[in-house]
Amino acid sequence: MRLFLLVTELNSTDAYKSIDYLSQKYQVTKRTIQSDIAYLKNVSSKHGFQMHTKRGEGYFLEIIDKELFDDFLKFLDKNSFLDYENQREKLILTYILLNNSYVSMEKIADYFRVSRTLIKNTLTGVGKLAKENNLFLEKKSHYGLKINGNRDNIINYLIKALNANDIVLENLLKDKLSDFTHIENDIAKIINSERLDVYYVEFSNIISVIKIIMLINTLNFSSDKEVEEYEVGENIDQLAAKIIALLEMKYQLKICESDRVYLRKILYEKVKQPFNIREEMLENDIDAFLLDIDKKYKTSFYRDLDFKRMLKLHVSMLLDRLNREVSYQNPVANELSIKEPMIFNIAIKFGEMLNAKYGVTSSFDELGFIAMHFAAHIEREQQEKLLTYNNIGIVCSSGLGSAYMLKLKLQSIFQKANIKTFSFLQQDELQAFTPDIIFTVMPLNLKIDCPIIYIKELLNEKDFYHIRNIVQNELSKSVGVELKESKEFLYSNLFNKKFFKIYSRIDKSYTQIIHEMAVEIEKYGYGQSDYSDMLLKRESYASTIYQNGICIPHPLETNAKKSVISIAINQGYALGESKVSVIFMICLRRRDVRFYTEISKVLYKLINMPKYVERMVEAKSLEEVTIIFKEIEGELYE
Repeated sequence: MRLFLLVTELNSTDAYKSIDYLSQKYQVTKRTIQSDIAYLKNVSSKHGFQMHTKRGEGYFLEIIDKELFDDFLKFLDKNSFLDYENQREKLILTYILLNNSYVSMEKIADYFRVSRTLIKNTLTGVGKLAKENNLFLEKKSHYGLKINGNRDNIINYLIKALNANDIVLENLLKDKLSDFTHIENDIAKIINSERLDVYYVEFSNIISVIKIIMLINTLNFSSDKEVEEYEVGENIDQLAAKIIALLEMKYQLKICESDRVYLRKILYEKVKQPFNIREEMLENDIDAFLLDIDKKYKTSFYRDLDFKRMLKLHVSMLLDRLNREVSYQNPVANELSIKEPMIFNIAIKFGEMLNAKYGVTSSFDELGFIAMHFAAHIEREQQEKLLTYNNIGIVCSSGLGSAYMLKLKLQSIFQKANIKTFSFLQQDELQAFTPDIIFTVMPLNLKIDCPIIYIKELLNEKDFYHIRNIVQNELSKSVGVELKESKEFLYSNLFNKKFFKIYSRIDKSYTQIIHEMAVEIEKYGYGQSDYSDMLLKRESYASTIYQNGICIPHPLETNAKKSVISIAINQGYALGESKVSVIFMICLRRRDVRFYTEISKVLYKLINMPKYVERMVEAKSLEEVTIIFKEIEGELYE
């Protein structure tokens, strides 16, 4: 899509556009813009326009043939594969593979409406990509290009391409397998009728496999001669037979034996089957774990019967899968580990318990599913806490317009509460209202047994977020909380110049760096004596190096002596194979656990915003880092 926007931008003005302007606007490097311009120059004569370059001023686009140019724009709008070089290779590989025969470079270039030279220059990358997927790019004089490989490897590649929204594959699927939604519904009914179960993510994976199997059967791909049978049990055999019968009837074709075996294997891996385990033993183990967690973190998991029932059901299915060495994919596991690190740590401990009791090892994705159950309980508990406030009083200077606006806003938080507004003269009426909580813009001269939150007359979205956070996590009876005080804790209390470093040259591994940072936290009396051990143990379960090189190492236990965030900026080079830009090491007291959510919200936003990461890496001081964090936090509540 960037290339379409770039061409549209250049077409919208009669002036030259500088490379600095374009790279900043599309948040890419100058080299990327230069690559895009080089491509446009290469195809310009074929698509009705000409690119002009003027030293010191930039680039200008001149239309020669409007009809050809408009067609080119439509193509770019629909097909964004030219935005990134690795995308070109993937789509060209898919196109050659799906032709199921030799295809010329001219035909490929014509399909993608680009130059033959571009296709030729991309073939080395296509061959390398094919090899990485256990396929082989064959070049034959006077015939063209062809992708070879065994059937399972072809299916595996096409499934990855489908999950990556490969437009070449998607277009062919629409053409060959129209109206597939009804097939999906029928397959779901078959699984349900067999008294089996499956997560939506895994069901989507099954559907992707079926689509690819049906497509290559429709295209008459040759089948492998030798087929290795796969034992899956009577339940899955029966399920597979019914699904295959449905597909063969719908599309009037015979599915080859190797694809039948492949489908049975996938169903065996993805579909949940009952697991024979002593339910009383599992229930006792879960109860013991939850009681220990509740004691440690002041939570109430054990008392939530619905949560325990769902967790027990999930674990019984999980144990069955893990005993069969089958693991589900979880698309939100990574996000959850960043946004809810405390919850994810509890899931890790739960996985340790399962390993000790049942001898199974949970993958990172499976730990993510467990964490989702714990996160759901916390969310439900916080929502229920909001429902405990039945009468809510608002006191403003006028009691009229501004108070009514506050009432409407607070109604979105306390949806079932009776909210009334009062002027500062109506304190007797306020007391007679017997509020469960009061929001006021001025001091109140009355004794009342309920929390009081002091606020501004006009509140923004960020203020309402803090109100929700205070009510759900910090309030107790007869307490006065000033809203403005809760906004600065992240920057004023947790960042410390003593724990801020800039590396211009690094000759150590990531593990060595974070170990040194953790030992320093122990040395200055912030972390417990086992802080570094707990941090490295957490790292052993899954790396905390995330997108764009943002790293958030933290220990399994939240029990620091004092809270701090240690920061290390890498201005040198990547450590090993993983890119490391900035390290944020979290060290929190148990009483400050509630801050995890706000910290992780800002860090998650940073992870997904390269422009801020670049600024962070170039920062020269802790003050600059703090300014960037405040800007990010501001964007969260715009």
